[in-house]
Amino acid sequence: MNPLPATTDQLSIVVHVSLGHMEEVTVVTESGTFTSSTSDVEVTLLPNTAHHLEVTGKVEVVQNSDGCQYGGYTLSTRFDEDFNPLVIEQRSP
Repeated sequence: MNPLPATTDQLSIVVHVSLGHMEEVTVVTESGTFTSSTSDVEVTLLPNTAHHLEVTGKVEVVQNSDGCQYGGYTLSTRFDEDFNPLVIEQRSP
């Protein structure tokens, strides 16, 4: 999970998630639940609100050349790749 800015004056932000064989990613925060089948999720922000994000990625089931299957699980986090909490505060201009 890429780091987020601590604050923004925008009313939405794109959250970029890196996950191999990703089937779907969901972001849950104070402003709602946002889902995407790509690595970028647009999240709407409430004005003058601190948003605490929880990101969940669903890994698709993949079969290798030997017929073994793997995947089919979900991963979730509330921290970025630097282990900072996924919190962004929207401050209206």
